[in-house]
Amino acid sequence: MKRILLVEDNPDYQLFFKLKFDELALDAKLLTFSDGFSFLTHLAEEACLPSVILLDLDLPGISGFDILERLKIDPKLKKIPVVILSSSECKPDIEKSYQLNANSYVVKPIGLEATGDFINYVHKYWLNFNQVA
Repeated sequence: MKRILLVEDNPDYQLFFKLKFDELALDAKLLTFSDGFSFLTHLAEEACLPSVILLDLDLPGISGFDILERLKIDPKLKKIPVVILSSSECKPDIEKSYQLNANSYVVKPIGLEATGDFINYVHKYWLNFNQVA
């Protein structure tokens, strides 16, 4: 089964995302992580790589930028699509994300309908249309 990993420290946003994901009944599994350390530990221990990673930038302990950099220099992990999912619309954050080889940068959708649209987009594009070598 295809898996989407959401790295997001805001418990309300995590819950909101999970509820909408479950409501859509997609053929994928959503795993959530509240911090970069638990996320990186999971990746190191998991044999099956995720289909896509949704990564917040402002995380406790280790920043999303640091996580992105680690992912993109690791030969095993660098091909996993990483979508930055941030509340920041600051041009330096966007530029730095792409300099670190993010595959996409999205400002967090606001509201149930917009979140559902985003989840559908992720599912359709990154899990169905996108091809990974």
